Amino acid sequence: MPAFARLGRPESGSRRADEPAGDSVRVRNETSIAARIRRSIRNVDKTEAIAEFRADVSTERFIDAWLDPVKVRLWMAEALREMGLEGEMRVVEIDAKVGGRFLISDVRNGVETRHWGEYRQIRRPNRIEFKWITDPADEADPSVVRMSMVDEGAGCVIRIVHEIDLKWSEFAPQIASSWERMIRKAAEVA
Repeated sequence: MPAFARLGRPESGSRRADEPAGDSVRVRNETSIAARIRRSIRNVDKTEAIAEFRADVSTERFIDAWLDPVKVRLWMAEALREMGLEGEMRVVEIDAKVGGRFLISDVRNGVETRHWGEYRQIRRPNRIEFKWITDPADEADPSVVRMSMVDEGAGCVIRIVHEIDLKWSEFAPQIASSWERMIRKAAEVA
């Protein structure tokens, strides 16, 4: 299983798609959180795991929670604990600008797990695009994550499109689930 799919591993006690997400975040509907896989128009060697969510926070508050290292440390630790992992965050470094890099590392079963990348686009408050890397071997051809946020009523709709190598397509449901968990926890911290 690729490292970037590990957060989506179903664990006992995890919230199912049809269960309410709590007061601060609501999932739009069951079909929207299921991974929808399709070939990328841009590259036939890639596939996309797509998830869409409705959060009861503004786009401004959400994007701030996504890019603020202090808040990322909080929501990422919660997402990991929800999976039954320790939730011990080692490093959260974010240079939130186009061309800026990020590094997030945590401890899982006594082993440090690292996620890093580079911001390709940041348009406050509606769009973030970044390279997502979990293995040095993927540096030359990283996966790409596109996140768009649109205000809707008192909250916003967040759409994640994670473009991954076709060889990982069987893990798209776990990847989408992982993003759902992180978005939900980020919105709770926002």
